[in-house]
Amino acid sequence: MKGRSGKKTLTGIALAVGLMASPPLASAEEVAASEQEAEGIVFGLDLFPYVGTSSALPEAPRVFSFNLVGGLSGGIRVFEFGGALNLSTGDVRGVQVGGAANINRARRAGVQVGGALNVNGGDVSGVGVGGAANINGGDVRGVQVGGALNLNGKGFEGVQVGGALNLNRGDVEGVQVSGGANITGGDFRGLQVGGALNLTRGDMHGLQIGGVNITGGEARGFQVGVVNVARGEHAGIAAVGIYRGGYVYPEVDLSDEGVVQAGVRHGAGAFYHSYSVGTQAFGRDEGQGPGLALSIRMGWRAALSEALEFSLDAGATSLIGLDGQNPYSLFKVRPMVAVGLGEHLALFGGPTLTLDVANASGEALPEGLIGGWMLGDQVQLRPGATVGLRVFTR
Repeated sequence: MKGRSGKKTLTGIALAVGLMASPPLASAEEVAASEQEAEGIVFGLDLFPYVGTSSALPEAPRVFSFNLVGGLSGGIRVFEFGGALNLSTGDVRGVQVGGAANINRARRAGVQVGGALNVNGGDVSGVGVGGAANINGGDVRGVQVGGALNLNGKGFEGVQVGGALNLNRGDVEGVQVSGGANITGGDFRGLQVGGALNLTRGDMHGLQIGGVNITGGEARGFQVGVVNVARGEHAGIAAVGIYRGGYVYPEVDLSDEGVVQAGVRHGAGAFYHSYSVGTQAFGRDEGQGPGLALSIRMGWRAALSEALEFSLDAGATSLIGLDGQNPYSLFKVRPMVAVGLGEHLALFGGPTLTLDVANASGEALPEGLIGGWMLGDQVQLRPGATVGLRVFTR
């Protein structure tokens, strides 16, 4: 009995040692991948898909592949050239050049050039150049250049240049340049330049430059455009700034050249825009007086106390006469101090520095409280002042 139990013990120990020493079982995917690697070939040549090497070995990966018109392989390891089309069901590594298109079901790493189109089903790293478009189902890292379109199903990291559109469903980090639009489904970090539109669904960290910049989350950087839209406080330069969740305060003001205007100040946190319309109620020179005055400004403010605020803004005022002509424009910088007059009203005012520009030769420039300095026949720089009232709506 003791002998038998001793034999069983030795057998159990041997079995345990054998199991510990043996390599872990591979997954089905790893087995398939190793089998595919084992079946790889050094060189493949196709006339068309399934006409050539792919007629016998369509799933075999190739080290080198040459396709006169089009070819099919299980993956590329070093280099592939196709007169028109390259098709691959496995991973592509190295350099792939297709006269018209490269279409790969799996991952791609290296350099890919398609006369019209590059399509990859998995993650991509390296350089991709598509005459018309690059379309990828996974994450992309590297450089992507599409004559018209770059479309990625997940995130992007690197440099992306699209002739018309860069569209990414995930986060983007790096540089995006598009002649038309950059659209990001997640957060954006870096530099984004869009000829018409930059649209980020999440937060923006960095710099956005475009005709219209829209950030669904917080703009934690700087926006430069004609129209900037973001939630909460953000900094930017634009003709129109839309601060979602911000404030809108009505106000009226009078400037030293006789312009009376009513409008609103719209902002959030430290940054704001103001938009005003009014008239030149009085003017000292012939041809000046009642007409239409339109102003737009952007600025920054700081609360000095509960009832005291300092602000600095810059903007332009266009004067349009009763005859419909635009005799001159005013470009004004205004350091202002606002004093609270209760819970809902504030008095503001301060000195101004104005650059007057006559839009036609011979037009009379406005006179302020103090004389100015002529910088040319149609340009004048002069000091002045503005006073006004602001209503706090909440």
